[in-house]
Amino acid sequence: MKAIGFYEYGGSEVLKLIEVDNPPLKNDEVTIRMLATSVNRIDILVRQGFHGLNTPMPHIPGIDIVGTVENIGSDVKDFSKGDLVVANTLYGCGSCGMCRAGDEVLCNGWKDFGLHVWGSYGELVNVPSKTLIMPPKAFSTAELAAMPVALGVSWRCLNTLARARSGETVFVWGATGNVGLFSTILSKSMGLRVIGISRSKEKAEALKKAGADYVVDGNKDDDSIVKEVQAFTKENGGVDVVIEPFGATLASSIKMVRNGGRIALFGVLRGDTPTISAKFTYLKSVSILGTHNSTRKELSDAMQFMAYKSLKPVIGKTLKLTEAGKAQDMLSKSEVFGKIILQHDI
Repeated sequence: MKAIGFYEYGGSEVLKLIEVDNPPLKNDEVTIRMLATSVNRIDILVRQGFHGLNTPMPHIPGIDIVGTVENIGSDVKDFSKGDLVVANTLYGCGSCGMCRAGDEVLCNGWKDFGLHVWGSYGELVNVPSKTLIMPPKAFSTAELAAMPVALGVSWRCLNTLARARSGETVFVWGATGNVGLFSTILSKSMGLRVIGISRSKEKAEALKKAGADYVVDGNKDDDSIVKEVQAFTKENGGVDVVIEPFGATLASSIKMVRNGGRIALFGVLRGDTPTISAKFTYLKSVSILGTHNSTRKELSDAMQFMAYKSLKPVIGKTLKLTEAGKAQDMLSKSEVFGKIILQHDI
């Protein structure tokens, strides 16, 4: 099969059109013929070899999988050739207590598409059937491609971890990013008051249209951002929930939540060694709740919620898969508001 992949870590220039043999289909897998995917920070980090990643080469990145069933393993009963499917971004071992309880995110043997195994930048990809979802008919393939990792993580952060409730206030770091934008859209539809952040006036206005009630200027230093959020939420003693993708801003997140507030942490995009006060944290009874992905059920529930509420993902740009390097550079430079979709053209 043809794919966009790389033989060495590096900049976007290492992404090449390659031709490889598709791995043999296992009994519990289906082969998906890819229709569309989207660009995520994890795609770039994998290409760069983050955290000492040692991936067998060549490697095919891409975490968001949308396509049609091409071949079916002998043990697969729930899907047929030609079905339009979406894959959750992660799957577990299937046999541990966490997997049996339906929380494969907590499995010690979890695997991500595009990280541990080949991903969505190929013509074909083999996927364990246990991670597949038959999506609502309300969405186009491009809209479906925008959802798996960004929507799934947003839903898990807000619902499973933070248990956000109507009437509460949520602050979203990185609100103009992939997860941040979905968090904004979901929060508003759940009846929350949403505070976002943006360094661009143009994106700030777009963020308000997406559902943000108030947008902080992201060009300010973190202490000034905290003070502005505290002033806006003075009557509540701070925000109820913080969506935290940066890691290094965790100390600021702790300062801006009310007593008993919750922080949903899912990334370390600005560093993983924040300096926080343990005493200040426990005196405020702050809950810090971490995750790195969503379960199949959470993604399915999120997609059904989006369809029921007639919500749509924000798509900022659509390119061809062969333009993946350009698309990753655009994401790195934050040039686009909304998801960057890659339509398969190989």
